[in-house]
Amino acid sequence: MGERMAGLHGVRLARILFSHVADTLGGAKVALVCALIEAVGQALIWLAVRPELALAGAALTGFGFSLVYPGFGVEAVLRVPAPSRGLAMGAYTPPFSTWRRELPARRLDCSLRAQR
Repeated sequence: MGERMAGLHGVRLARILFSHVADTLGGAKVALVCALIEAVGQALIWLAVRPELALAGAALTGFGFSLVYPGFGVEAVLRVPAPSRGLAMGAYTPPFSTWRRELPARRLDCSLRAQR
């Protein structure tokens, strides 16, 4: 449970402090940097020899993950004509929200299969 909270705090911290950065520096740059931060967090979790290192990795993963999606969203919206930007954002958002809804169901399905 601690790793989830560490990841959640990383997401919150990044969104509070850096949510404006994608607009000023560009979404692609922000998404790339945040994806690299997320990868470092995943590596830290993988290489952790103590729980504290794994929690730090979870926080870094959450921090990096939090701005990858908005960064790519900025790029997606800027690449279409101004009158169609709402449509572009609407087309960009559903895959992410669908993934978030289906993930718990997939975990439950996997755990039920493992119990058989």
